[in-house]
Amino acid sequence: MRIPFEIKQKRANLTAIAAAALACLGAIFICSAIFSAITAAIDVSEGTAAIMSSIALCAGCFSGAFTISHKKREHGLLLGILTGACVFGAVFVGGLIMGGAFTAGGFFSKTLIIFICSAIGGIAGANQHRS
Repeated sequence: MRIPFEIKQKRANLTAIAAAALACLGAIFICSAIFSAITAAIDVSEGTAAIMSSIALCAGCFSGAFTISHKKREHGLLLGILTGACVFGAVFVGGLIMGGAFTAGGFFSKTLIIFICSAIGGIAGANQHRS
């Protein structure tokens, strides 16, 4: 039986979204594991730990946006910004759950990091040549 084009397109979209989510989570997990090992080996300050968490967040946003825009091969900036919005929503909800209330501390810098890294990842993924 032949599968209609619309169903193939929906499957391709869902596959791209799942791959981007896994790439994002994987990059954040790997960076967090490396930074945790560094933190366990040497004593780091709170500022250094905040920078490490921001780097992990940046790597996750970049890899997620890169993956989805590389699979779709078009609209890199738009897909990057949409990926950033999804990551921002997850970070915001996670902060509400863990913190109990909304805090403005670091809100602007996290938002800026998320959207800039996602946009760069989206543009880079759409312009990446397949080998």
